[in-house]
Amino acid sequence: MKPSVSILLPLYNGERFVEGAIRSVLDQEFSDWELLVQDDGSTDHGPAIVEALADPRVRLERNMSNLHIARTINAALARAEGSYIKLLAQDDRMLPGCLARQVQALAAHPEANLSIALPLFIDKEDHRMDWINERIAPFYRSIVGVHAADSFLALLLRFGCFMATISSALIRAEALRNHGGFDARFFICLDWDAWIRLSSSSSVVIGEVGDLEFREHGARETMNPDRILVNQRETYLCIQETLRALPDRTARQLRLEVPRIYGAVAIHSAMKEWMTGKKEVARGRLGVLRENGGLGLPVFYWALSLPGRLGRRVIGRSRDLGSIENWRRNQTR
Repeated sequence: MKPSVSILLPLYNGERFVEGAIRSVLDQEFSDWELLVQDDGSTDHGPAIVEALADPRVRLERNMSNLHIARTINAALARAEGSYIKLLAQDDRMLPGCLARQVQALAAHPEANLSIALPLFIDKEDHRMDWINERIAPFYRSIVGVHAADSFLALLLRFGCFMATISSALIRAEALRNHGGFDARFFICLDWDAWIRLSSSSSVVIGEVGDLEFREHGARETMNPDRILVNQRETYLCIQETLRALPDRTARQLRLEVPRIYGAVAIHSAMKEWMTGKKEVARGRLGVLRENGGLGLPVFYWALSLPGRLGRRVIGRSRDLGSIENWRRNQTR
């Protein structure tokens, strides 16, 4: 019999965390699933770790060559037989009850294509990052519920994939296939791009926090120094896609927020990179901003934020960066 849920886990040199990710699936009370691990040319022991987990529902397949993450997920999607697609990154973990609650959410809301599990943050040693989790709790509480397309798209523009990473999503398989799966143009923001397409014609269910652990560590692709400019370019592509998907009046209002939310952070990052000798990267960041509305407003908003940044550094609150948007983008995007 075909499973209800196909869990897709793209694997690339993930030996440190992949067993924890898979065991979090094995520990789910909801058991009607298949776990399709798609290896993208790993050179470590990750595939061997997967093969050693003796459960017939866990199936490993290897790409013939390195395809990168979007094509790797699409290869796993081609193997999937479930009515629902659950995505799981190799370094994240589902918490007990995650699958059951997300399946119930989509079953209760046939108008929705996408269910989002809000994550708790953990570090590379499995410790809860409470200083982050406590800070974002009010934001999470404010967005739980069923969102119409315009509401969810507005959240995407303001917060990017802050509340909707790859591991957050449970998707109707038919909808994901009808929307073309994941776009191989993207290396970093493939999830954001997919959520735009999936939500533009349906509602989205956002569940209570506590069904997922998102691991924040320096080896994530979002932290890859070789992908800094790719990341920024893709971010602005997704911003423009989001604005096009919104009604004109809402898009005009939100377009004014882009220099403050994204541009000021990019200016701040470019300044730090320039001062640490990464001048080509800094020039590249500024070039992306010039192509996407210019430097004037980003510099203005960066200048407004500078006294607060300096004050927090002086009093030793370097991790408290003043806003959820700026903190998240400083850390991952």
